[in-house]
Amino acid sequence: MDVPDEHVIGRKGFLGTVCYTEHGVPAVLFLAYKYFDTPIRALQRNANLLGDSTSRGSLLGAVLGAVHGMEGWPSDFITGLREADAIQNEISSFISRVC
Repeated sequence: MDVPDEHVIGRKGFLGTVCYTEHGVPAVLFLAYKYFDTPIRALQRNANLLGDSTSRGSLLGAVLGAVHGMEGWPSDFITGLREADAIQNEISSFISRVC
């Protein structure tokens, strides 16, 4: 994992920066593995790699969120959202329907 991120994801990287699934999903898995213990850093690195960082970031956040749970994120990432209460209600409603 000593390989610079730009050598894997980027214009000159093994994986491009475009949104094609064959590039985006491996890029997400690479970042999730490399920054497993620091989910915030994973999202920061993803954003700085340009390209389709929004699609990669949503999948990356979902993967890391599934692994780390709510405890893996700073509290202001949750409570600092403009509609934090409404979002939490939606999440609770979804979970009650699924579980």
